[in-house]
Amino acid sequence: MNSTQIKCFISLGKTLNFTKTAKELFLTQPTVSKNIENLEKEVGVALISRKHRHIQLTSKGQYFFEQIKAIDQELTYTLQKTRTTNMTKKATVTIAFTNIAFEQKFLPIFLKLIKQQGKWDIKLKPNMLTGMNIKKELDSGQVDFALFQSDYFYEEKYSFTPFFKSGFSAIIKKSNPLKKYIKIPISVLHKHQVFLYSPSINLRSLQILEDAINLTYDKKAKPLEVVNKVAVAKILVSTTTNSIAIVPSLIYNPDNPAFYYRFLEWNKSYSYGSAYLIPTKDKPFFADIINTMREAIKIAKSNWK
Repeated sequence: MNSTQIKCFISLGKTLNFTKTAKELFLTQPTVSKNIENLEKEVGVALISRKHRHIQLTSKGQYFFEQIKAIDQELTYTLQKTRTTNMTKKATVTIAFTNIAFEQKFLPIFLKLIKQQGKWDIKLKPNMLTGMNIKKELDSGQVDFALFQSDYFYEEKYSFTPFFKSGFSAIIKKSNPLKKYIKIPISVLHKHQVFLYSPSINLRSLQILEDAINLTYDKKAKPLEVVNKVAVAKILVSTTTNSIAIVPSLIYNPDNPAFYYRFLEWNKSYSYGSAYLIPTKDKPFFADIINTMREAIKIAKSNWK
């Protein structure tokens, strides 16, 4: 049984006319007849009946026609799909993130946008703000991109694409008199117990900020205390009215009703963005990932309170 025999039979089952089938398939009528005869021999039953020059399908021929037509349609669809579909396996792009509040807003948008492109599979790999292994994972190829702040990736082997600039914010209780400030000056911090959030990694912006705050202190002031977990800083702030926690503004969570967040008035800032090894720029997915992140962040920021 070959494809010509199948095509002849399916066409004849529709036209019930050898001449029309021959024209439809660009074959001679004897060729069509020969193919039908050979098909009947292989199947072992009569598929058509010839009475008074009229062609009809036998009962078994009708059954065979319906089945073979469905198979032929499925085969045609499969062939078309195979020809038009890119069968190359999508590359998996791994992105490290720290699950801060803003990332919880923009990453779902990013995943939706990248899925619409249909070119890359995305794997998100969470990392803790403290004791991070992001650099090690970038170096070993476990992740392709790392979402974080720029001042952590100062070595020459890393490149960094900034998405926006950010600074530092103060977390205070709603009863704290500092709530009157839109931006809290560093010069007033010495009057309060200050807890500076600083993860157990080298962030240059935090080192500079710590030095700047210490310069405002006098002997009577309570010393600045460094904590390496945001949750601990919030607990400490909640214990007294006049305490204050200083954190990167990216940690700001507008959905937390327990505290006020106030920007710190300081002329220093850092960039939030994506770090990656320099050769990653040459990867085929690079532009798509970076540009789609920018688009997702733009959408998320428009809805950010």
